[in-house]
Amino acid sequence: MTPSQPTPPRDSADPRLYMRIVTDVRQQLTTGAITTGNTVSITHLARQWATTRDTASRALQALQRDGLLKCYPGFGYIALPQPATDQHTPVGEPAK
Repeated sequence: MTPSQPTPPRDSADPRLYMRIVTDVRQQLTTGAITTGNTVSITHLARQWATTRDTASRALQALQRDGLLKCYPGFGYIALPQPATDQHTPVGEPAK
C-alpha cells in the first residue's frame, strides 16, 4: 500500500469486529457508562472503532435484538432500562 492510499477499514481484515463492538457497548450498558435514554450513535461507534457505518450498525442491531437498545429511525439508538441483577437469597438465610 502506498502512502497516498487510504487505510482500509479495520473490519475488512476482521469480520468479527462487530462482536467486539457489541461486547464493549453491552459492558458500558451494564456498568452504567451508558445510561437509560442515552443515544448510541452509529457514526460515533464507526469513528471510535475505525470501521464502517455498516459494521457499527450491525453491532447496534444485535443489541436491539437483545432488548438493550431501541432504534428510532432518523434519531438513532436509545439505551433501554437494564434489568436488575438477579439477587437470590442464599439457601439457609432469611430473605430480606
